[in-house]
Amino acid sequence: MVEFITRTGKNTVSMSLVKNREFVVYDYHAHACSVNFTVHTVKNSVRHRKIGTAVFRYLKGRQWYPHHVQVIEEYQRQGVASVMYDIAQSIVPGQLIPSDEQSTAAKLFWQARSQSPRNHQ
Repeated sequence: MVEFITRTGKNTVSMSLVKNREFVVYDYHAHACSVNFTVHTVKNSVRHRKIGTAVFRYLKGRQWYPHHVQVIEEYQRQGVASVMYDIAQSIVPGQLIPSDEQSTAAKLFWQARSQSPRNHQ
């Protein structure tokens, strides 16, 4: 799980993973119709291993959807994807909605996300 999250630059967020005792950094770029993420572990103050990617796209109205979200297996269920969703939601001018096409893992993610108290504030 995530220990702490720090915004370290205009388009960069870093955090500490308790389970793996590693620091990871989220780089993202927001455009008018998409938000793109790349997540790396950090070793010796340098981006080391890519562990996740995501693309959120504009749909219609004020709706955005996850076009692609991937976290490598050993880093799943530790909050990596949740942080990408949280950052995306904080910068898009609208609401993130589930994609029409979802894996079983994605369905479970959205179910857990909808039940999380932090998403009902």
